[in-house]
Amino acid sequence: MKFESATIKDIAKALNLSTSTVSRALRGSYEISAETKKAVLEYAEKINYRPNPIALSLKERRTRAIGVVVSEIANNFFSQAINGIESIAYNRSYHVIITQSHESAEREKVNVEHMAARGVDGLLVSLSSESIDLSYLKELHEKGMPIVFFDRVTDEIQTHKVIANNYLGAFHATEHLIYQGFKKIAHITSSPYLSITKERLDGYKAALEKHGIVFQENLVKHCNHGGMIAQEV
Repeated sequence: MKFESATIKDIAKALNLSTSTVSRALRGSYEISAETKKAVLEYAEKINYRPNPIALSLKERRTRAIGVVVSEIANNFFSQAINGIESIAYNRSYHVIITQSHESAEREKVNVEHMAARGVDGLLVSLSSESIDLSYLKELHEKGMPIVFFDRVTDEIQTHKVIANNYLGAFHATEHLIYQGFKKIAHITSSPYLSITKERLDGYKAALEKHGIVFQENLVKHCNHGGMIAQEV
């Protein structure tokens, strides 16, 4: 059985009013009498009427929905980021649509294009480890789609970015191990295509150089899932 929500037409029919009168009454228009407004609002509450989000989006030209693309929700960093995104969005009456690329560039593209087709008001994107061709994102951005990159970003698209200081983090982590007396320090990192990978590798190298330790390429291991899968390491 198909669920059918209550509509303005249902209210209009029950109260013997025009749909335009009901619509204006629901908006609190001064053109409608207090008595009619009261009757409309009471009946709307009785039948659990809720505004149609699709109709509202067509009228307002926005869906109040934000699309989010991450590699994996199971990743602790992304789960915390999503928690923050949803909290801010909710406080501003926005909904969040969350998708996962699972480190697949193809899946990332499908997710982005699907959300764009659904009319989201903007995108928050953390690129997958396979993402090289970003032409589809460039095209969307040039057409006016607001896009913000976070954590895994690109310089190919001039837009807002939210990043951590990966260079300094890797530098301090490596230096901490050096101060503990370790000299042969391996660096397990993400895909070489990601911005965070280059930044962290540069920080690692800088710490080694500062303490006179020769960098060894064989001590660097690139993992598409950042070392989260044991087989990669």
